[in-house]
Amino acid sequence: MKKILTSVLFLLLCSTMLMAQSAGTLIFVDNNGNEISDGATLNRQDVAEDEFGEILMPSGLCIKNTSNDIAGVRMICTIKTLDNGNFQICFPTNCISKGAVETFNTPAGMISGNQTIDLQSEWIPKTYGKCSVSYQVQAMTPLSGFPPKYEEGELGPTVTINYEYADPASVNGIDDKGNTTVTARYSIGGTPLSAPQHGINIVKMRDGKTIKQINK
Repeated sequence: MKKILTSVLFLLLCSTMLMAQSAGTLIFVDNNGNEISDGATLNRQDVAEDEFGEILMPSGLCIKNTSNDIAGVRMICTIKTLDNGNFQICFPTNCISKGAVETFNTPAGMISGNQTIDLQSEWIPKTYGKCSVSYQVQAMTPLSGFPPKYEEGELGPTVTINYEYADPASVNGIDDKGNTTVTARYSIGGTPLSAPQHGINIVKMRDGKTIKQINK
């Protein structure tokens, strides 16, 4: 009888682990927690600047485990276009940086029940251009041993991000020397500027438009 109960408990544990590894419980969400549908293509043109003054374009993608169980997960990334610079992702723990068109997998890791993890992925351009990356979730089943090893599980949703780092004057049809002139310029922190400065400038135009301008 004891042997039968032990076997039943073991089967229930295995069943729970398999349920936890279902890719159906892993979804893409944005930074506000809004679900991003499978197969979506999103365009990114917003830029940020790190503490070293390096320009980067965040993906804005997060992964959420919608179940109450711990799940194993990794990301399959396909860099379709990379005009320049590097693509980087730090998920679920280690960071990977790539500088060419290719498909690669991140290391596998664990995500707790109802947890949301930022992919911490971005394109780090060196100059104006484009980058396109497809992200696909893959559930992973943890195996015994230390350090932990994983068995490949179901493939989950896919989202494509098209990054574009472009000259704001070209994108918005704005030319400081043309009919539309700059009436004010500010730093990213809102401090008025008398002249363009290195990094991100917030530029207000005579026609009422406000744009971000990147100066090298």
